[in-house]
Order: sequence, then structure tokens, then C-alpha cells
Amino acid sequence: MNTVAVITTRSKSTRFPNKFKADICGKPMLVRIVESARKSKIDRVVVATVLWDKPVIQLCQENDIDWFAGSEDDILGRIYWAAKASRATRVVRLWGDSPLIRAVDINFALDYFKRIKPTYLSVFTLGGVIAVMSFRELKRLENTVSNLQDREWLHKYQSTLGGAIRLDMGKPITIDTPEDLEGVRELVRQSSVSNR
Repeated sequence: MNTVAVITTRSKSTRFPNKFKADICGKPMLVRIVESARKSKIDRVVVATVLWDKPVIQLCQENDIDWFAGSEDDILGRIYWAAKASRATRVVRLWGDSPLIRAVDINFALDYFKRIKPTYLSVFTLGGVIAVMSFRELKRLENTVSNLQDREWLHKYQSTLGGAIRLDMGKPITIDTPEDLEGVRELVRQSSVSNR
């Protein structure tokens, strides 16, 4: 079993451009997410970004992070091709705006997925959303989902289909604005939040 985490991110954002490299207590946000994923049961971590996104690609190269660049308008396609290039048999999708994601939560999601065997699993934690599926299911979605909105909001689309499970363990703390970033920085400074 080759479990690959695909972290989707890009530098262009309407509310908060370049947030992927925002410093959170000495580390860029994207690096924190990658480090958490690497501490989990995941075999390989790949950042999926867009073709023109040189800042994301440069940060990946500088930090020895595997990356894949694809179409800006097709998140599902980026996840699929990044997973395919990594020879994934199981795929964990993580979001690039969730710097508090923890390895322990990723491991919980992987164990639950292995035990229950849903077609698609979404686990909402305080640290972020963790989505798990087989590569076979991802390939099926790549070949059948044509609506661009569904290809962008894959976890919402998947939740409408049979066999998908959603677990709510907390409202994710994500970074969408500079104010969110300040709140997360303060949280990391004041607490024992760690990337276990």
C-alpha cells in the first residue's frame, strides 16, 4: 500500500495572497503542513499547485518537498495526476491553509478508512480537513466528474454519493485572512500545539 498525501495550494488567493509562505513561529505555513504529514503513516507527501506558480514550486524545491503542477481550474485533476505520478494506492488530501493539522489526526483518518472501508472519508478536525480515498476511487472521479464546481469542491460532491462518510471532530481552524494568521500565530505561541 502506497499512501500519498496530496496538499493543494497556490499563491494566488483573493483574500490572502501568498499565505502558503506565511511565517508561523519560524516556519512557512506549507512547510508546517508537510512536516505534520511526514510524521504520520503517510509514505509520501506531494504538493499540488498550478503550472504558473513559481513561488510555491521554489519553496518546495528549497525544502526538499515533492511537487506537481497542473491546471489552475481543475483541483481534482491536480490531485489525480499528483497521486498517479506518485504511484499512490491510497490518497490523503490535505489543504494548504491548515497549518495546525496533526499527524495523530491523519493517522486516525487512515486507520478509520482501513477499518470501515468507505469510498471516501472526510474527517473534520480543529487542525483541518483530512480526506481519504483509494486511488481507484480517485481515478473513477477523474473520469466521471465533469462539472468544474464539483471538480473544485470534491469533498462536497463526494458527500452526496453513497459510501462516503464524514466525521465531525471539530470546526477546522484555517487561514483565509491575515487576521486568521495572527490568531494561529498566537495559538501556536501560547499553547503546546505540536505537529506530532
